Amino acid sequence: MKSVNLSVNEFVRLTWSVFDSRVAVLSVSPSIQQVVFLLYDAFAFTASVDESDGSFSVVMVLGESELQLGSFLGHSTTQLVGEAQILEALRTIDVYCRLRLPDAYLVAFDEAILRTKARQR
Repeated sequence: MKSVNLSVNEFVRLTWSVFDSRVAVLSVSPSIQQVVFLLYDAFAFTASVDESDGSFSVVMVLGESELQLGSFLGHSTTQLVGEAQILEALRTIDVYCRLRLPDAYLVAFDEAILRTKARQR
């Protein structure tokens, strides 16, 4: 398997490019090549590099357990080997999260983002 050659800081850049204000990066740990982030203030994810083959994985952390979900809408988000695959996985995760959240929550969340951006101008 081909190595990703993507640092966790570069992954954070990709994450912001896809999710913009919908993401909160909780921690970046270059020493263990791991990023923890929250989407829509509702879903926790861990992204990391598999040192055995250099692939990248993005998984949803389920509750406080050790369970993780690495497949969304039929698309695996593990063993990713390139920026294009990572971007596709992040976009799939975004669609999945939006489908799982109630419409009223999404409307309120999106309005809150717009208000925050308007205050920052």
